[in-house]
Amino acid sequence: MIIMDTHIWLWWINEDFDILGQARNDLIQSEEMVAVSAISCFEVAWLDAHNRIQLPCKRTNWFEKALEGSDINLLPITPAIENNGVRLSLLWLLEKLSIDISVILYILKYIYIQEV
Repeated sequence: MIIMDTHIWLWWINEDFDILGQARNDLIQSEEMVAVSAISCFEVAWLDAHNRIQLPCKRTNWFEKALEGSDINLLPITPAIENNGVRLSLLWLLEKLSIDISVILYILKYIYIQEV
């Protein structure tokens, strides 16, 4: 099974093969089961609503084509996945910003004191 990232899904469904690349396209085409996470639907809707992407048709029509019309399986978001995703996102952000956790705690403490 291949679980596609949101952008790979967008490129594949919209047939943006120049961006997707032949190797990725071949891999997707050769796999028996291809899926996306349910959060990818939210991401596509958010990106479209905020004009970050331009879908070739109405969003509802795009989702029909992208899921039912393409045999892509939609994977649910379980509480365990959600918990790990949030934790990993926070760790990634802290690492990316090179912020020590003690600095974050100090800022949160300062905000709390200002609110009280």
